[in-house]
Amino acid sequence: MGNYKLIDHTADIGISVEGKDLEDLFATAACAMISQMIDLDKIKNKETKKIELEGADLEDLLVRWLNELLFLSDNGYIFKKFNIETLKETSLLASLEGEKIDFRKIPLKQQIKAATYHQLEIKKDTSGNWQTTIIFDV
Repeated sequence: MGNYKLIDHTADIGISVEGKDLEDLFATAACAMISQMIDLDKIKNKETKKIELEGADLEDLLVRWLNELLFLSDNGYIFKKFNIETLKETSLLASLEGEKIDFRKIPLKQQIKAATYHQLEIKKDTSGNWQTTIIFDV
C-alpha cells in the first residue's frame, strides 16, 4: 500500500496521499480517511461489499469513492481493506472488506462529513508515483 501523511488545514483535515499506481492511490486514500475516523485494529474483515462508481474525471471519481465510503460508515459499515479491481478515468469497481459495527462499542475518533474538491489534483511525480492531497470537511 502507498503512504499518507496529515497536513495542517484550518478547520478541516488534509491528507497528502501517495501510491505506486492509481489503484494504490485510491486504496491508500480510503484507508487514510477511515483511519482518521476509527481505530482500524478493532475492525474485522467479516463482510465483503462491491462498489461500482462513475465520475466525470479522476478527481471527481476519487471524491465520489471517498464519499461513498462515508455514506456506508453512516450506516455502521466500516471497511479497512480496499481492493480496486478496475479503475479507469471515469469508473471504478472495488471490493471492500470490513464489518458493520456498533458505534457504542467502537466509537468514532472523529466524524468526517465529506471529501471535498478543494484544491484537489491527482498527478504523477517524477519517480512515477501518483500523488494527491485531499481536504475533508469535519
